[in-house]
Amino acid sequence: HLMTMDLAGGTPVPAVALVCSGGHTTLYHLDGTDSPSILGTTMDDAAGEALDKASKMLGLGYPGGPAIEKAADDGDPQALRLPRPLWGSDTLDFSFSGLKTALYVFLKKEGYFNPAPRTMGLPFPVKDIAASFQAAVVDILVRRSLFALETLNLRDLVVVGGVARNRLMRARLEESSKEGGFRVHFPPPALCTDNAAMIAALGYRQRGRAIRDPLSLNAYSTKAMKAVRKNTEETTA
Repeated sequence: HLMTMDLAGGTPVPAVALVCSGGHTTLYHLDGTDSPSILGTTMDDAAGEALDKASKMLGLGYPGGPAIEKAADDGDPQALRLPRPLWGSDTLDFSFSGLKTALYVFLKKEGYFNPAPRTMGLPFPVKDIAASFQAAVVDILVRRSLFALETLNLRDLVVVGGVARNRLMRARLEESSKEGGFRVHFPPPALCTDNAAMIAALGYRQRGRAIRDPLSLNAYSTKAMKAVRKNTEETTA
């Protein structure tokens, strides 16, 4: 995902980079070296994962990010009070599990999971719930990104990954950049979601630096590998 800025014209350094997608929510310090340092990462769900799960609960489909965003267009982002985990703490880590759980508890309490039509006697329409959930996710991402800039005293913020397509987050960060005097950089929306171009770009870069991975390298994420090991342990137990 970080390579998409190179494809879009170049990555500014030094900078803070937010990678937010279905599998990642991580802040990096880009200092021009080959190994960006991690400033903070999610302690549980990724931002895109939380949006996917919320969308599933609301019956909006997959992928959840675009579905939630579409449903939220005419919704009231202040209709439902949802938590912002780690909001008052001085950390660069993220947490979305509590937000997701709060939504589930609310929906269950209000009967959204009942077989009867959801439109009958429910206090909040789906569009308001979607708008409220989207606002909570964006609030968390924006707050942590601004805190990272302040902590490192940097003036450039790079935002990549599938969630970087979200119009609300783009608008919020662009507004904050004008108020705070920093620059925010997004790749074109088409390069935000998983794509072959970013993989090829990284491969080309690695090849040019004579960097090769061993044949033992797999295509599984860390989260997927943990699930594989857990299933293997349960099967052999």
